[in-house]
Amino acid sequence: MSKLSIHFGHDSTIAYSPYPGVYRSFELERFTKKRYFAIDAYGLFTKKNYDPEVTREIIQAVSKEIKNEFGEEGLKIEKVFYDQRYPELNAAFDETGELLYDNIWRLLQENFQIEEGVEWKVKDHHLMHAYSAFYQSPFEEAFVISFDAGGLTENPNFANYFTGYYMTRGGMKKYLFSRQVHLCSLYNAFPYFCEDIKGNINSTPGKAMGLSGYGEWKEDLYQMLEPIFRSKDWLEVNVNRETGRGKVESKYLEEVVKQYFNAEGRLLNFKEASDFLATVQVLFEDTFFRHIKPHAYKLNLPIVITGGGALNVLNNTRVKNELGLPVYIPCNPNDTGTAVGSLFEDDCPEKQIDLRFSNWDLFDRDKLFNYVDDRKGKRYTTKEIADIIRSGKIIGVVRGRSECGPRALGNRSIICDPSFPDMKDILNAKVKHREWYRPFAPMVLQEDAKKYFAWDDAEAPNMSFSSLVKWEAQNKLSAITHADFTARIQTISKNNNPWYYELLNELKYTGPSVILNTSFNILGKPILNSIEDAFYVLDNTELDYVIIEDYIFSK
Repeated sequence: MSKLSIHFGHDSTIAYSPYPGVYRSFELERFTKKRYFAIDAYGLFTKKNYDPEVTREIIQAVSKEIKNEFGEEGLKIEKVFYDQRYPELNAAFDETGELLYDNIWRLLQENFQIEEGVEWKVKDHHLMHAYSAFYQSPFEEAFVISFDAGGLTENPNFANYFTGYYMTRGGMKKYLFSRQVHLCSLYNAFPYFCEDIKGNINSTPGKAMGLSGYGEWKEDLYQMLEPIFRSKDWLEVNVNRETGRGKVESKYLEEVVKQYFNAEGRLLNFKEASDFLATVQVLFEDTFFRHIKPHAYKLNLPIVITGGGALNVLNNTRVKNELGLPVYIPCNPNDTGTAVGSLFEDDCPEKQIDLRFSNWDLFDRDKLFNYVDDRKGKRYTTKEIADIIRSGKIIGVVRGRSECGPRALGNRSIICDPSFPDMKDILNAKVKHREWYRPFAPMVLQEDAKKYFAWDDAEAPNMSFSSLVKWEAQNKLSAITHADFTARIQTISKNNNPWYYELLNELKYTGPSVILNTSFNILGKPILNSIEDAFYVLDNTELDYVIIEDYIFSK
């Protein structure tokens, strides 16, 4: 019998398993086309942002996809789990005549065959992060760390932000610590002092990490900011959704910024902001290490890091390099991973689970051959694609099921040759339409990684570690070499991605076996998941080609 699990907050996801060992993780933003979409309207306790009709369409789409893949039998649901959310949510919907959870439960019953007596089972947010990450790892036992900007436990009166576990593949778990360390909420807040950064609290941390690479950390500023990192106080941020500008409610932090940068009544300019954020990054890492080091040395086990904080590539890299222990970061460490974590807790898989491409199938796959006829799609060879890349063209790739989480790019990607010096600027300005200072990541053959990067033999398919680009390769790979001479590496082997493995091997005949790989999305939208949207990008940006499965299309 099948199981469902739902995460309601930002990055809302519905996870599904027809039987142990097989899992799907449907990220709802791909369907709604609203990045970081939250089915519960971001927990704002108000009806105005919750749309029952959108929820109906989502659940209908999920049930349709499940039925298409697993048949009518797949709709028979034995268990339903949900990631704990604020209890006030239900009370906020009294005026509608139906409570929020009741509304969703009714929609589930209309679209699935839920056995009589089945109840929702609440799950601990950070524990589900931990289960999700650990069972995607190759380890038999591990020290698992989950940290992000929030997360209720099974006790709705207690929120934790930084939790450690000892976990084994047989299902054993042990709490090692649970602390109110506001690392991620701090990292969310600091960017709003910077002129070059705006956006919601989910998008600013990635921008801050990119900008920090242009700066140098300052010891005197470090000393002034450190008390904030040792405090247990929540740093409140009020963001204007229209402008993307935020106000940080911290008089102490405001005074530090004003005093150090003489920034009375203004935002920090690029140089100031990069030094400020470089200092914040070092504080972030030092605080993380202060809490985990005693446990890491005592356990001497592989380390798994998850939660939104695991998206901090620089911190992950320092853990890997400094502790000298195996480190694993899943493809979906953010909140897209908690729903499937509930399923893992129920099953405790015996073997490593590969979720990288377990998201939605193409919404309009049935129209592919219509597009082939209308837009003169042509079958291609690997060599033809390699030649197009070497000529400096930019290609959008849409193949197979969509990626799970933000760290497994490949099936919904924009790819090109990173050796062209202006390629980064073209992508940021004319294709992705995002900030000029944000870096791009390289995809490289596992066996060739040492040729171009200061990298060991570890696999890194989930784009969660950075590496120095070797001096002799920096000019050849200028578009993926960041200001600090690093790159967020993604390694490819024949087993983890055969299509790219063949392409990278073909590229070896004419130059470096490295591709610039970025997500196939634009203008702050989620990663796309339809042929129609892929052609919209082709027609309205400087993208040159789109690959849809075994066909290539030009403008």
